[in-house]
Amino acid sequence: MALLADLSSMGTEQYFIPEPDPIVWSAHGTAGAGIASNDNASFRLGGEGEFWVGERWGLGVSGGVFDASSGGLGGTSHAASFGGPIVAFRSASSGTIATAGVSAGLSRQIVVDDERGFCLDSCPSDDDITRTVSLGGYAGIGLSLLAHWGPFEIGPVLQLDVVLAKRRMLVGTLNLALGAAL
Repeated sequence: MALLADLSSMGTEQYFIPEPDPIVWSAHGTAGAGIASNDNASFRLGGEGEFWVGERWGLGVSGGVFDASSGGLGGTSHAASFGGPIVAFRSASSGTIATAGVSAGLSRQIVVDDERGFCLDSCPSDDDITRTVSLGGYAGIGLSLLAHWGPFEIGPVLQLDVVLAKRRMLVGTLNLALGAAL
């Protein structure tokens, strides 16, 4: 009878799988490509770090550079560096999480107007190139889906950046984020 009692209790053990510790801070770099409001291809390098104040929201810094150029074919090229504080929201405090962040800050923009066009031989002088450097504001919105393996995080980031300098510039890029989270 004792043997029947032992057999009947088999498979009823409950296993406890502990919840992972919540992520308290995270930092990652991003690299990506997209399109700019001047219809040129855009390339972006960025980074951000957050301290997760609550279970679902955090504060941090965000910054980066982008280049929206005509690829040496003449026309107008834009480049900018930017940075500022960020407020971020997340779907969970651990595991694979969706995040949304809003940032605002300062920018430095360089605009190159090259009316020479593409040429291989007998190119016009550099007098046909106008460079303008201006300071201004910056705003950004980012959406990401970040997977975590131990202290590492990786995932896609959709980023929209607005530079509010002498010439307004809107850049949308799809990026890959790689970083750490503890």
